[in-house]
Amino acid sequence: MIIDPEDGERKENNILNTSIGGGLMSKTEIELMKEKILPWPRRGDRPNDERNTSFFLSKSFPTLFPCSSGDITFKGRAKDVSWNDAIKHYIKYLDIVSNRYPFAEHARFLHYVQNMDENARINQQASVYIDRNKIDRNMTKEDLIKIISGTNAEKFSIEARMSR
Repeated sequence: MIIDPEDGERKENNILNTSIGGGLMSKTEIELMKEKILPWPRRGDRPNDERNTSFFLSKSFPTLFPCSSGDITFKGRAKDVSWNDAIKHYIKYLDIVSNRYPFAEHARFLHYVQNMDENARINQQASVYIDRNKIDRNMTKEDLIKIISGTNAEKFSIEARMSR
């Protein structure tokens, strides 16, 4: 229970009443917000695809994307926007009400997008390596571990192919 600061009356304490807008809301506002609430991502055996899961940023950073507004991962966008252009826009976005840059000031958002960018680059480099080195195309994790723990000649052979 919470106490309404205006009339001192006890009200039901729920997430919508205490976290959105910082105060109590009317029943119609709460009903509208319930329609906009996104479900938490399901946990499965495989990780979610960060770039291809709709509303992924809204689910990961709900305070930055209230009601999923402006989420680049939304698949029903009227106009396609590149990932890099969207991130540049987010970082430069100024909230005129609070006179703050919410994306740039967020404790984890910048680290998250930098990590995603670096992962994308690593995956591109891995694809180029596999295209150029057909001998390693069918290599398993166990094969790679065997090479790394094997003789120096085997290690130098694969290192030479990787550093080209």
